[in-house]
Amino acid sequence: MPKRLPLLTFTLLALAGCNAAPRGLAVSVAQAPVNAKASGVVRVTPSFKDGGVRKLLADVVPHTQASINHLVIALRTVTAGPTETLVAQTDLVAADLLDPVTFTNLKNDTTYRVRAFAYKTADTSQKISVDATSFVDIVVGTDDAPALANLVVTLTDVTFAGSTTSDGLTITPGNLAHSGNETVSVNL
Repeated sequence: MPKRLPLLTFTLLALAGCNAAPRGLAVSVAQAPVNAKASGVVRVTPSFKDGGVRKLLADVVPHTQASINHLVIALRTVTAGPTETLVAQTDLVAADLLDPVTFTNLKNDTTYRVRAFAYKTADTSQKISVDATSFVDIVVGTDDAPALANLVVTLTDVTFAGSTTSDGLTITPGNLAHSGNETVSVNL
């Protein structure tokens, strides 16, 4: 009978550990390099804002969360300049886009910038997020409580291709050419 006690103890401890986290909630954890007095934690939850302008055009579907193949979330410090220095990052696949991301081993009493980069393909050749608005600044306090934030990822408008020619007039995305004495007024 004594041989069963360690197994039972291990099983109870394992079950207790399973109940510590809410069920159905996956958390991606990225550890920063260990620093002196590094006990701070940042937890961000991504959300997505569709490309806005193209929503007005019925024939063009905007980028949405479904357009994202993977999402890179980078934690950075901001210094004078404003210069950003990468501290840690994680890469989320499409199935995990709404899961919270936790960064640990951070300096207390420090401000961090969390940036998101959404990509349409498995590589980084087709970024579909807007850098200027896809970030959040978050302060790690002096206590042990995690700093929480919502990271809104703004998606770009969908680019489209099309052309029309009429009496020497040719319109393509980013280019307008005409020959002759036409008066041209274009709204896209």
